Parts: sequence; C-alpha cells; structure tokens
Amino acid sequence: RSTLFPYTTLFRSPTYERLAVQQNVIRGPYILSVGHFRDLQKGHDVLVRAFRLITASMPGLKLVIVGDGETKNQTMALAHQSGLGDSVIFLGNRGDVPLLMKGCELFALASRWEGFGRVLIEAMSFGCPIVATAVEAIPEVIRHKETGLLVPPDNPVALSDALRILLTDRGTAKRIGAAARHSSTANFSLAQMVRGVAGFYDELLGHKGLG
Repeated sequence: RSTLFPYTTLFRSPTYERLAVQQNVIRGPYILSVGHFRDLQKGHDVLVRAFRLITASMPGLKLVIVGDGETKNQTMALAHQSGLGDSVIFLGNRGDVPLLMKGCELFALASRWEGFGRVLIEAMSFGCPIVATAVEAIPEVIRHKETGLLVPPDNPVALSDALRILLTDRGTAKRIGAAARHSSTANFSLAQMVRGVAGFYDELLGHKGLG
C-alpha cells in the first residue's frame, strides 16, 4: 500500500481489479471524467491542466476521460505537451461507464456550462466522491461540501486543490461519496422525479382552480 496514496484501498473493489486485468487499460488509481469533445463545454482542457498540478505528489495516478468529438485531438496534444504521457487515458465512447464509475477514486466534471448534469447523478448513484464546477444547474445537483466539492469554472488551480482534498482525505471522500449516493436515491430517482412533476402540476392546477 503506497503512503502517497492513502486512498487506494478505499474504493478498490473486485470490479476495479477486473477492469485492470481484463482490459489492460487502467492500472492504478484513477480520476474519471465523462463528456463529449464537441466543443470546449466540458472543460477537459482545464481538467488536464489541473491534473498536471497534482501528479508530482501523486505518482501513478491516472486521469481517464470517456468521450469523443472534434476537440479530442487538441486535448490529447495538451496532455502530451504537459508531459503527462500515459497518465491521461482517452478511452473514446464506451458502453461500460458504470463499471468505470465503480472503480474510480473520484469523478470530475470541469464544465464551462452545463444543463442538468445527468452524468453527475449517475456518478452519485455509485457513491463516487465528486468535484464539479459551479455553473448553471450543477449546484442544484451537487451540494458543496455535502455531496461533492464545487469550484469556479476555468480555474485549474481551484480544481486541482479540490481533487487533492478528495484524493488524500479519506474521511471526507468517504462521507461525500455516501451522501452523494443517498442524495441520488432520495432526490433524483425516477419515482422521486415523477412525484416532483406530479406535485408541480397539482400545485399549478390548484392555483388555476382546476384541481
């Protein structure tokens, strides 16, 4: 067990080991991010810059990015120019994202703008500690310091600081991951969303005197 990675046994599971052995792609602890490369929306470039700031003190840590699009090559070039080598793994589009979520140390989303952030809810359902940017609807999904850590967009330093906290503070990572899992069930399950929509229409019809 590495003293540089006090967290490596925290989330490791048989699923994690199967990914490492069967696919021979990811060896060692990794940060996961999922998002398209169609434009600069997902902030993959910011995440790569933030990752570079923590690699010196965390050798062996990987950044795994799932997704594809026209800016992928640009981000790959940035990782190469940053001297990150094979520490950043670009997997393209995948059908096994849930397995990757189960095996990751934490989930990161560095979006410059974002809608509802459905991928965050999926990561929460697996109990992933999460770092995300505080843009648009994301603070409605992630409660800062409760179900994740929120940082300003386009800020690699703030992002790297938040990543480092969850990677080195086992207690905080475990607490946030457990709270995220609970929140995904309590607030974002299909049944809960249906009840929320039904309640909205009941209130609407009541205001109109139609209920």
